[in-house]
Amino acid sequence: MFDKRVYKRYPFRWPVALVFDHGERKATFHGTTRELSMGGCSLLTDYNIYSSQPLTLLISLPADNPLGRRQVLEMRVRMCYTLLAAGEDRFRCGIEFISFKGEGKQLLQEAIDKRIPQVPGAKR
Repeated sequence: MFDKRVYKRYPFRWPVALVFDHGERKATFHGTTRELSMGGCSLLTDYNIYSSQPLTLLISLPADNPLGRRQVLEMRVRMCYTLLAAGEDRFRCGIEFISFKGEGKQLLQEAIDKRIPQVPGAKR
């Protein structure tokens, strides 16, 4: 099996909101990232959701200190798959990043870089 991923993935668990913002019925589903890279993420949610249309993803980055505010990144994404995650009792969604709002891409890279040493076995 060929793995076409370009970016290294990290097991960060950051809160997310997936916004279905097309059509008449708009809905938001909350979850947590399971793996994260600069090209996309997998996330866990309580709902079996899928869309072939682009969606908005909000990722809540960890604060730099315990009393700091979390920064929220906004990006357009494409859903690649949704499946029942074994042993999780939740659904795992594969997400590909299409575009970032504002400086979101740079901020995501900085957030990942700050936390790489905290991930066991991670290399830059």
